[in-house]
Amino acid sequence: MLAHKMCTVVKVDVIIAVHNAQETIEETVKSAMHQEIPANLLTSLSNVKFDVAVCCYNDASTDKSIEMLYTLKEEYANNASLHHDESKLIMNTTLLVGTAA
Repeated sequence: MLAHKMCTVVKVDVIIAVHNAQETIEETVKSAMHQEIPANLLTSLSNVKFDVAVCCYNDASTDKSIEMLYTLKEEYANNASLHHDESKLIMNTTLLVGTAA
């Protein structure tokens, strides 16, 4: 009989409010998309899978922020989601973009 290892799924939303942020938005999004769990915590989190959604909400920017966000979304959509090194930890990261009504 095979023993199944229980895996806990932790859903994390990173919310980024955007207003005229063309100078910093690319670095901010890429930093959020590539977060890693510190090595000293990996053993205690070996049965945890993280599903991370980086949610960027543009609030009437008049610069190129929204265009940059859609370009980044396309860049990450080609990978469906960003898969971190599975030998360390399972972490799927997806980029979502929206605008204020």
